[in-house]
Amino acid sequence: MYRVLLREFIRYVLEHRNDYLANVRNASVVKITTRDFTRFLGMRGYRVSAYSVSGMMGRIEEVLEEFKRAGRITGYECGKSRMKRCLIYL
Repeated sequence: MYRVLLREFIRYVLEHRNDYLANVRNASVVKITTRDFTRFLGMRGYRVSAYSVSGMMGRIEEVLEEFKRAGRITGYECGKSRMKRCLIYL
């Protein structure tokens, strides 16, 4: 289930990339955080604990790797903290 939600979240971010730009001057990098994922789940009507969201975000690299293999993104970098941040290179 978490993989489906994460895939849907990444697709949403790629479609609405202007809302997630890491730097206004560089439109080829987007930044996502655990808070963004929590907001996305709320918009979809899911009521999920912070602990569950943090656990799902811990597996986001698996989903980003799928997008990279499919050619939808060129790369990514993710931090290792509990409040995870990822940069996605388009």
